Amino acid sequence: MITIKGGYKHQRKIVADVIDWFRYRMKLTYLLSITIRIKPMNDCYGTCEKVNEYNYYIELHGDQTIRNFVMTLVHELIHVKQYETNQWTGDGEDEAWGLQADLTDDLWKENII
Repeated sequence: MITIKGGYKHQRKIVADVIDWFRYRMKLTYLLSITIRIKPMNDCYGTCEKVNEYNYYIELHGDQTIRNFVMTLVHELIHVKQYETNQWTGDGEDEAWGLQADLTDDLWKENII
């Protein structure tokens, strides 16, 4: 189940579309519960927390360009993938930073956004 709180209607639609695309792309098609909160953030653009098995909480800073907003969401979803596959090096940030732009480009090329 995907729950999206806060932000504008167009941001919530983008989040829903990106999550659907990402889950299919990364073969995370089984039931995951992800709660997304779009809100003002002062110290970063996004966070991802594993609440418990198959449940995640992501916060996104809403005041970004659409591309940066999507890239931040993709970055945090990469962390979900890392948790689910239990595969990452260090804190997982290098992989997330390394993949976020390419995956965001793929979203645009596939007309998801």
